[in-house]
Amino acid sequence: MSVRARLAGVRLGLTYGAGLVVLGLTIAALSSTSVTPRPANATLVHPAH
Repeated sequence: MSVRARLAGVRLGLTYGAGLVVLGLTIAALSSTSVTPRPANATLVHPAH
C-alpha cells in the first residue's frame, strides 16, 4: 500500500508540475503576444494624431 500511495503521490506531483509549467507557458505566451502589439499600435496611432 505504501508503494502504491507513493507512486500515486509521485504521479500527482508530476501531473501538477506539468500543469503548472503549461499554465506558466501559456500565460507567458499570452502576455507576450498581448503586450507586443500594444506598443506597435501606440507608435502607429501617435503619428496619426
